[in-house]
Amino acid sequence: MTLSFTSLSISTYCKGEMLPTKVDNQIILRAFDTQIDKNGVVWLRFGGLKKGKTIKVPTTLPHEVTCQLRLIKRADRWEIHYTTNIQKSELKTEGLTIGCDRGYTEVYATSSNDSARLLGNNFGSLQTKETDYRTAKKVKRNKLKSVADKAIQKGDTAKADRINRNNLGKQKWDKRESRFKGQIKTLVFTATHQLMQNAIKVAFEDLTEQIRNKKPRTKRMKRNVSSWCKGVVADALNQVSTRVGCAIVAVNSAYTSQLDSRFGTLTGTRSGERFIGHDGVVLHSDINAADNILARLGDVEIPRFLSYKKAKEILLERTRKFLDSLTPMQGQLFEAKTDKGKSQTLEPRRRKPPSVNQGANIKQLTLFNFG
Repeated sequence: MTLSFTSLSISTYCKGEMLPTKVDNQIILRAFDTQIDKNGVVWLRFGGLKKGKTIKVPTTLPHEVTCQLRLIKRADRWEIHYTTNIQKSELKTEGLTIGCDRGYTEVYATSSNDSARLLGNNFGSLQTKETDYRTAKKVKRNKLKSVADKAIQKGDTAKADRINRNNLGKQKWDKRESRFKGQIKTLVFTATHQLMQNAIKVAFEDLTEQIRNKKPRTKRMKRNVSSWCKGVVADALNQVSTRVGCAIVAVNSAYTSQLDSRFGTLTGTRSGERFIGHDGVVLHSDINAADNILARLGDVEIPRFLSYKKAKEILLERTRKFLDSLTPMQGQLFEAKTDKGKSQTLEPRRRKPPSVNQGANIKQLTLFNFG
C-alpha cells in the first residue's frame, strides 16, 4: 500500500491538557473518535489527563478517520497527520521514453523534442533569493543576539528581554519558510506533471552516491547547494509517477554531463550552461545531459550500479574507436595526458571555445537506437 501524510490545522482547545510524550510539540492518538455535526465540521474527541474528562475540538478534516493520528504543534496552530491511500493508476501502454536531468537552475531538463525541454525555470532563482535573504537576516540577528548576551553579562536583563521579545522572534521567519516551501513544492510538482504528461517511461540519474567535486566552492555556492530541495524532487517523481501510471527508472550517472550526446564519447567540453563539441557545435549542457541519460537507459555495458571508474574505462574505449574514424584530425583536436600513477587518457586540447557552429563535415555515430 502506498501512503502519504496529510497535514490539517486544529484549534488549540486542548491547551494544557495534552498527553505525556517524549517530545514537547506532538502526541500520538490511538484511542479517539471523530464525529460530523450538522454544519459538516468534523469534531475530534479523545481523553485528556483528567480522569473522566474528554477533550472535544473542531478540525478541518474533510471526513471522519479511523487510523492512528499524530498531533503536532507548530507556532500557534495544531496539525493532524494521518495516512491516506494515494490513487494509483495503471501503467501507460503508449507514450514517449524521456530522459531527464535534475538541476538547480531548472527542475528538469528533458530529452523530448517538444518545445518544453526545460521545466521549472524559476527553480534556481527562487532558492538563491531565499538563501541570500536568510543569510543577510541571520547576520543581523546574530549581531542583536550578541548585544543581548553582553547585556546579560552586565546584568541588564531588561534590555536582553526586550531584544529577545521584539527582535529575535520566529513568527515571521516561520511564516516565510512555510510560504517558501509551498512555492517550491508547487513548482516541482507542476514541472513533474508536465514531464510525465506524454511519457510512458522516464529515466533519471541515480544520485544516491555523493559526487566528488575537485573545484573549491565559495561559501555562497555551498549555501545554495545545501538548500537545494532534492528531497522534494525525489518525492515528486515517486508520487506523480504512481498517480499518472508512468514508469521511472534510475540509471548510472557516471559522466552523463561530460559526454557528447550526439556521439556518446568524451570529446567535448562543458562550460557553464554550454557544452562545446569537438566540431564547434554548441549544445545546452543540461539538455545534452538529459540526452545522455536517455541513452544510458539502453546501455547494457553500463548498468546502474557499475562503478564510475569502470564506466570511464568503457567510455574511453568508445572514444578511442570514435577517434579512429577522425584520423588524421585526432592529432589536431586531442592530446594524450598521463597523471601520476594513472593510465593515459585522451583529453581535448585547451583552446578558446567557438561560439558558432563551424559546420564540420563529420560522420555522426548512433550508439543506441530507441526507435
